[in-house]
Amino acid sequence: MQGFIGNFMDGYNVTVCASGQTGAGKTHSLIAPSGSIQKPGGHDLSGAVLDHYGIFPRAVLQLFNQISGKGDVMTLSICQMGGWRYLPMDCVTDKSIFFDDKLLKYVGLQECVLHEASDVIKYMIMLEKKRFAEPTKSNSNSSRTNALIEFKWYRKTDDKFSVQSFRLL
Repeated sequence: MQGFIGNFMDGYNVTVCASGQTGAGKTHSLIAPSGSIQKPGGHDLSGAVLDHYGIFPRAVLQLFNQISGKGDVMTLSICQMGGWRYLPMDCVTDKSIFFDDKLLKYVGLQECVLHEASDVIKYMIMLEKKRFAEPTKSNSNSSRTNALIEFKWYRKTDDKFSVQSFRLL
């Protein structure tokens, strides 16, 4: 993961994609074990990285701590698809969104400005609460949702304005 973070800090966009069969541990590895972030003692709002955090909270907290104080803007957006209709929803507003083929982006997806490290954890708790799970033959608590989480860094270097994305699928 250090290579991805280094590349991101050097100006590259990063996408981490996890796929695998039910029960393989995708949610566990990328976010955290099911229910662990929202439990008492399962999170630290100071921005400390706890042992059970998955790849994405670790990466975003590390990036936030490296970037904060530079005067740049950082945002987080969370789109989740799942449930019986499998329609994309903005996890912050609970509204339907759609992918525009001409703009090549989701329309209606809320970007939330991150002011402090605790904001990252608050959004991870929100995502965990909205995760839809059902038992399957392979797993008693199988996630039935797919999430797209995007951390964006809006920065100004010299006279140039740029936007970088760190995405988790």
